[in-house]
Amino acid sequence: MQGSERYVYHIVTRNKMDIGQMISFDRNTKNTLYHFFFDKEQMNSKAIREVIVEMVRLQEYPEYPSRLSCLYAAKSYEDALQWKELFDSYHRKVLQIVKLRVIGNIFEGDGILLPKEDAIPFSRKIEQAREYWKGNINNELPELLINGEIEVVEIIDDFSTSKEVKCVPEQS
Repeated sequence: MQGSERYVYHIVTRNKMDIGQMISFDRNTKNTLYHFFFDKEQMNSKAIREVIVEMVRLQEYPEYPSRLSCLYAAKSYEDALQWKELFDSYHRKVLQIVKLRVIGNIFEGDGILLPKEDAIPFSRKIEQAREYWKGNINNELPELLINGEIEVVEIIDDFSTSKEVKCVPEQS
């Protein structure tokens, strides 16, 4: 989808967001995924996967947002909760779930279709990347890649304020 206004949900993991906050992604804006994999000198299977996925996008789907220059989102609150559960299972701290207004490009993919991190030939990984860029077919792990003008319009959940439970010893 290109250029129309749409509302989506985003899992916030690094810095809390505020209502009215504006985020702008264009071709020159790099996201956290980019910085994590490419600002440090490291060699790992996830970085290789992202390079292959980006290579296929540039060659065959240049109109779609790059996974390395976008904000990740979910089309529904339920999908956002599915991502939160996944992040929790990896002990990745989720601070908030926010609702965003997006005017820009949106690609809906299925994270399950991303190239696997196993030791298969690059030609097979390229085929897996092509399957991913065909869009969300099975709806197993739906994800939206969004770019353009993005505004935080609502804080749905705020998990950053933990409630302490104080244990009071029993008095005899």
